[in-house]
Amino acid sequence: MRRVLSLLVLLIGGIGVFTSQSLFAERMQVSASDQVNLIQKILKQDRTIAKQSDGVITIGLVYFTGDSRLVEAEKTEIINAFHNLDGQTIKGKKITSVEIKFDNMGSFQQECASKNVDILYIMPAEKTKVRPITQYTAQQKILTITGMIDHMTQWVSIAVSKAGDSNKIFLNLEQSKTEGASFPANFLKITQMVSPN
Repeated sequence: MRRVLSLLVLLIGGIGVFTSQSLFAERMQVSASDQVNLIQKILKQDRTIAKQSDGVITIGLVYFTGDSRLVEAEKTEIINAFHNLDGQTIKGKKITSVEIKFDNMGSFQQECASKNVDILYIMPAEKTKVRPITQYTAQQKILTITGMIDHMTQWVSIAVSKAGDSNKIFLNLEQSKTEGASFPANFLKITQMVSPN
């Protein structure tokens, strides 16, 4: 009987470890506040953002209703972290962040247009939902950023995640150019290049 109980404990413990590791792999690897600090530095390196902006740099924070990969506490953490940037300036342009709820492509495009979105931060989502967004942002010259490294497979331009124990900027250079960004060579040297192909 003791052997059976011991085996059950080991099995349950093993399942717990496996589940937590799986969930961790699907979560952001860098805290929202650390992401925002790096994103601010990234935007300062973009040579075109000041030209594209209408006096305000608007960062859209897009989330998908009912998506299983987005935890409500994580969403709140992201929104609060970006709101801490509101009112600060990059190249003389004030930063503001706005929430964008994705219900369908039509309403999403209307919100981006009406809110004059310059940068789009994509919250955790099922990967299949991301690619239509990056096709739209390529057409509209809206730079995409995320905290989910696997979203890079869906042509997001920039991800802030982990490389070993260090925070790292991952860059899809081709997509970033298509979305209108232009980064100097010294910035490219500190990024890790990623290609979805």
